[in-house]
Amino acid sequence: MIRNMYCLLVVMALSQPCLSQSNPKQLKTVAPAKREMSLIDSILAKSGTPVKQKKIASPISDLDRLYAKYKDKETVTIFSAGEEVTANIEIVYNDDDKPKAIILSGESYNKPLLMRIKDNLIAQKKQAGYQYVDNFSYFEGNLYQKGSMYAKYLVQDEFSSELLINKTYQFRFEVGDTKRAGSGKTETFTF
Repeated sequence: MIRNMYCLLVVMALSQPCLSQSNPKQLKTVAPAKREMSLIDSILAKSGTPVKQKKIASPISDLDRLYAKYKDKETVTIFSAGEEVTANIEIVYNDDDKPKAIILSGESYNKPLLMRIKDNLIAQKKQAGYQYVDNFSYFEGNLYQKGSMYAKYLVQDEFSSELLINKTYQFRFEVGDTKRAGSGKTETFTF
């Protein structure tokens, strides 16, 4: 019944001119598509049928995206220019068992490979809107931040007394969220 009434109203509305709001005596024709949409909106509003709004999906954070990708893995192989290195995956959780940081770390004899991977990761973060932060703390790597999200990248020599030929390099790539560092569960301590 509502459908038949709707069809009848659409036909009637499309065939009728409407009055201009600026001068009620002046007739003005409205494009059929505009009349149909405003008529549909008014019918839906009067009938109590809710008008569905499209939901805009909130963007997923880098930390949540990486957690979904690596939560069930212990290692990952990183490829660059035909070379590869294996990284250990460490997920750091807060008190609420939510991930607050994801760390890829390992070592390799191939420093150019590690530097190429680090440079590519930094370029990706810059493109995603991360900004370089001058870091005066103990951390000796590159630190980038976007809101509460951060990314740290470090490639360093492993301290050893071995010959330079067998020198290994350690790497640590970390993405985290400072908002997730604490659990939010606070309790007043009395003694």
